[in-house]
Amino acid sequence: MNKLKRVFITCLSFVSMASIVCHANTVRPYAGMSESLEIHILQLGDDEAPRIHQAALAAIKEMNVPDHQLLLTWAKLQRLLAATHFIENGLLLERSRDAIFVLLMDLDAALGGLLPLLASDNKDESILARAVIEEISDALKKSTIQPLPGTVPLLVKTLKSQDAQIRKTVARLLGIMPSHAEAAVPALINALSDEHYIVRRTAISTLRKIAVAIPKVHLEILKALMDLNDDHLDVLDALEVLALAIPEVQLEIVEKMIEMLNLPYLAIPRDVTTRRYRSDPSNFHVQVAERLQLIGAAAVPSLLKALDATDANVRHHAAIALAEIGSEHAEVVIPILADALASPYRVTQAKAVYALQTLGTDPILVNLITPILVNVLETTEDTKLNYHNYSSTGVYHYYRTPTVYYYGSSSFHEVVARVLAHINLPAVTELLRSENVDVRNLAVSVIAETREAVEKFEKSQKSK
Repeated sequence: MNKLKRVFITCLSFVSMASIVCHANTVRPYAGMSESLEIHILQLGDDEAPRIHQAALAAIKEMNVPDHQLLLTWAKLQRLLAATHFIENGLLLERSRDAIFVLLMDLDAALGGLLPLLASDNKDESILARAVIEEISDALKKSTIQPLPGTVPLLVKTLKSQDAQIRKTVARLLGIMPSHAEAAVPALINALSDEHYIVRRTAISTLRKIAVAIPKVHLEILKALMDLNDDHLDVLDALEVLALAIPEVQLEIVEKMIEMLNLPYLAIPRDVTTRRYRSDPSNFHVQVAERLQLIGAAAVPSLLKALDATDANVRHHAAIALAEIGSEHAEVVIPILADALASPYRVTQAKAVYALQTLGTDPILVNLITPILVNVLETTEDTKLNYHNYSSTGVYHYYRTPTVYYYGSSSFHEVVARVLAHINLPAVTELLRSENVDVRNLAVSVIAETREAVEKFEKSQKSK
């Protein structure tokens, strides 16, 4: 079998060489490079023939091929073989990649040779260079190679490229070695005003990583992020990480997040319209509330002040965050959550219900919450919440209780009744006497669901 495999590799090598000859203009070849370089790179992937593998390593070393050209040749083979139907092609190149990184003498110099090619007039050459830089980025991310601090000045210079994809690639590379990227901070702050969202978003992410890795620049970066009037959701993500990683800036960040609750939902990047941003207008405010909840006790004083805001939406989401943090201020929070149940925003309604459920785990508070939920079922009109529309974005996963996951298109009353059953099942039983036939039917359905859940639980316990 091994003999057949080696024959396969040899044949594949000649096929690759023929393809490379046919595509000779794709990339400018290294003048002193032998055509056998492609064969040796493929042989590096033969991990079942150590002698062939070692001979290929020795042969490549003798060629003295510049590091960046060696990487480009590997990428070119990957691109050509991707079009073939041999199952083994991908495996060969995956195995040869690690060996290639071992061969590199100076990765800083290799990247230095690749970066100028990003702006090459030869489109294929530019594509290959970008592919190789992505491979280097992945290798840095997996810690299979060491960071490249020597290339930071060149990366900063390349951030001025006319190509948005190149600027994004360079910003991402800086984010993978944040502890060495202090010199790039001014250029990355500049990139926050880039005309392309993908560059701005990558710059925000990279600055966040640098701020955590290099404490002396975190105030400069924090100020730049907090001064932004665009890309609010990406800024929010960065502020959350900084608040959790750098306790001394928590209060400043909390105040900024409270300020974000006052934004009308115009937090959409000016050049991006994705499904994630076109959802219910309160989605952004819910995201802010969740971040404040994660910050925890440090956010409580500011959230309590926000309960007196003139904007009902601010009051609602401040109350939701406080309820999720703890029950200490429940008596102040519960009436505002009751008001949030009548919010015009469906996501806010759902979050308010689950905030009441969180507080309902305290037996003392159940008697305050139960009449609120019963009143909703008895006196308000039911609406569809369309949970699946939100969860399909991959962003909003908060439509659940500790015991039940809701999928599909649930109605608001269904969710309220399930939460009521979770905190006070006898109250749902009382609804069987309601004069409203829809409420009675809903009570029957929820009681049956609860009974089925209990039976499943008991069976699972017996099987243990």
